[in-house]
This record gives sequence, C-alpha cells and structure tokens, in this order.
Amino acid sequence: MPRHEEGIPDVTNGLLLRRDIHTLFDHNHCAIDPHNMKVYFSPQVCSMDEDLLEWHGSTIIATRMQTHINIEYLRPRWSKFIEIHGKMMA
Repeated sequence: MPRHEEGIPDVTNGLLLRRDIHTLFDHNHCAIDPHNMKVYFSPQVCSMDEDLLEWHGSTIIATRMQTHINIEYLRPRWSKFIEIHGKMMA
C-alpha cells in the first residue's frame, strides 16, 4: 500500500522491484496475487514487452526472501488490477 495512500512505514509493506517493474506496479500493470504469490502483468504491457512473459505467472518464493511480505497489503492492489484487467491466466 503506497505511503501516500495511508500505507504504513513498515518493511512488510514494501517490495524491492526492478525499476521498470516498479513503475508498472505503481500504474496497475503489474500485481501479485496474494492467494498464491504469483506475479502478473497486464495484457497491454505483455504485448509491448515480450520479456515480461518470462516473469508473468511466476511465483514469489517467500522462504527465499529476507523480509516477510504482509499479503494483506497486496490485496487492494490485486483487487484494482483484477478490476482493470480481469482475471489473469499464467
């Protein structure tokens, strides 16, 4: 949850993302399904940047992360992503 939208300054409310992917995340063209921790990109960006298809539908392995992600903070972004782009398929 972005800090400017009442997000809390907590390490569990943050993700380290590649710059271009972070921009896509901020503009609702990338999201993480909180149910299975899979990363999805919008059809629009996948059609423009086929390199993203390598990551589309991939799973974030929580046990490999140094800091826990609070999935509750992913839910609003995921809901907005689904609202805009519909249900995603890997």
